[in-house]
Amino acid sequence: MNAVKKKLRTIYKRNIDIDETFTDVVKRKLSTNGYVKQKLTGGSSTQNKVDETVGSLCSKLGVDIPKEFKWADANTPVNRVCYAVSLLKEGEALFLSNRRTEFYPSILKSAIAKGVVVIFADPEYFAKSEADAEPYPIIFVKDGMQKFRDYYAPYRKAYKGTVIGITGSVGKTTTKGYVSAVVRQKYPTFTNSFNYNSSHNVAENILNKATPGYKAFIQEIGGGSINAVKNSSEILKPDIAIVTNVKPHHLNNYKTIENVFDDKIYLVRNMTPGGTAVVNFDDNRLAEYSYECNVVSFGIETERDVDYRAVNIEQIGNILKMDVVHEGKATTVESTITGKHNAYNILAAFAVGKIMHIKEEDIIEGIREYSASGTRQNVVQYGGNALFMDCYNVCNETIIKSVEILEEMEVPEGGRRIAIVGGENKLGDMRVEKTEELGMELAKSKVDRIVCFGSDNMEESALNRFGDAPKLYETLIANGFENTDLVLGFDNLVEYMEKEIEPNDAVLFKCIVYLNMAAAIDKVFGTGYCLGQKESRRGRKSKTIDGFTGIVLKDMNEAYITDVSDKLLTSKFVKIPDEFDGYPIFALKKGLFAYSDVEKVDLGSSVQHIGIGAFRGCKKLQEVIIPDSVKYIRSGAFKECKKLKSVKLGTGIVQVDKEAFEPWTEIR
Repeated sequence: MNAVKKKLRTIYKRNIDIDETFTDVVKRKLSTNGYVKQKLTGGSSTQNKVDETVGSLCSKLGVDIPKEFKWADANTPVNRVCYAVSLLKEGEALFLSNRRTEFYPSILKSAIAKGVVVIFADPEYFAKSEADAEPYPIIFVKDGMQKFRDYYAPYRKAYKGTVIGITGSVGKTTTKGYVSAVVRQKYPTFTNSFNYNSSHNVAENILNKATPGYKAFIQEIGGGSINAVKNSSEILKPDIAIVTNVKPHHLNNYKTIENVFDDKIYLVRNMTPGGTAVVNFDDNRLAEYSYECNVVSFGIETERDVDYRAVNIEQIGNILKMDVVHEGKATTVESTITGKHNAYNILAAFAVGKIMHIKEEDIIEGIREYSASGTRQNVVQYGGNALFMDCYNVCNETIIKSVEILEEMEVPEGGRRIAIVGGENKLGDMRVEKTEELGMELAKSKVDRIVCFGSDNMEESALNRFGDAPKLYETLIANGFENTDLVLGFDNLVEYMEKEIEPNDAVLFKCIVYLNMAAAIDKVFGTGYCLGQKESRRGRKSKTIDGFTGIVLKDMNEAYITDVSDKLLTSKFVKIPDEFDGYPIFALKKGLFAYSDVEKVDLGSSVQHIGIGAFRGCKKLQEVIIPDSVKYIRSGAFKECKKLKSVKLGTGIVQVDKEAFEPWTEIR
């Protein structure tokens, strides 16, 4: 495999899903000497230089190196300081910040295996663990949690761009998406990935991403426990703080909604001097708070005067349209997302755009560009079904709103509206009461069927973690909603869906991510939503067998092929095995054989999902037979395979994406 092909394949696998921009990325990458560390928005992702030793770190943390510390001396270099063991690499130091001390033994063993130089721990928390029975390279730091946060302060202070923090009970991630889409219209922007929003994620991003190449830095801040937002915001110190709302969520730790509010508002209290709070005034607690900073308000229903108000909100198919009233005028905006409640997220993004002096037409364009993806507020037409997926976080309010959206969705004649929902989780002592409230509201619904889905573990801890599906089902029946089913356990859900979901049905999937609904959807439809989720990979390590590298997916008990050897890339004939490590192969990763020399492919008998561009640019590929197992062929899977003249599709095909085969190939 020549150097150009290899670089093309690497660029494709690492950088791009959006086919329209791939050519531009290739031109930019190939025109540089090696790879440039630069985002498409123009911001450098090169981390801040950390020039430390064990001695200098001890000095900054106010501790001495213990005489019995035999693992390193004061002059031992430290390549980087890390806040999470999952991100740790050889030659680095670890700040042990996890308060869940039951995890300490496994964390410490993992740190040793990864080649940690030194571990700094707060004795207040570490002393509660049994992990200190083993000899580990630990130096204790009194008031360590605060000193760890203080370590990052110089990096935050040195950053001259605008830092935007986002918190709230619900809507954080979607608001982040809208804000990022708007701010990127003018500024090179860093936005935290996925829901990486805990204090160690914030610390890592400040250290590695708060660099001159980014003129804006957007960070979601998660809660879930007392002082969670407080601790994160002390590191972040935002210039703009967005608070979406305050709901009775995570009551297992917060206990009361007052405690939820007290924690969320720390994002505002920890802003930089002269900062601006962007706040939802439809939330009475937020509206009545005595702010000691600049406040920009938004709302829809409140009678208070607000700076940005949404009116004339309409859901037209997958288009959300509304007018934003501000500065004595109204501006019409549209978004390709489902759900009128997203008007709040749009208002926050519009306000941030104005605060940052972004042209109004660019704000409108940013809002238009943002789209849902994966299993978060995403509606897709797939194989004759409308799949409405919103299965990451839940609370009663968002469950009810999602069911209301399903009620309004159009279905073909004979189609049904089916809601598969789990109850709100992490409610603590309020679990039964809140679940009954949810059931009474859902009993008023006009959908055709509600499926209450939960874990088959009926222990109190499991009901708290996953939601109380049995209580929800019981409440629906008691309140006269008879078209309901109770399904417990992953395998039972897959069996139920395969049996009950029919063509033309519109299906809502709404439950907490811990139930791994994405994997169930994939199992039934052949989609690939779980492939990148850490929940599907947790505890599973990749292996390489006969040139194929893959991982076994949790719950699915099927394998995902993520890479192949150079020998396979230069082979004329490739046979995908029927099994990997004893498990059937579910999916081939994006770009797996892209720009390789393969001429003929046998896809085996178990593959269901052929990823984006899996065989893109295989210009010698002449023959491929799609087995009956394959359900989904993604966009560009066989694009630029110029010698591929004929493809035989198996009987299991559910969907073939646009441009899966290009140039035109005869499909039989």
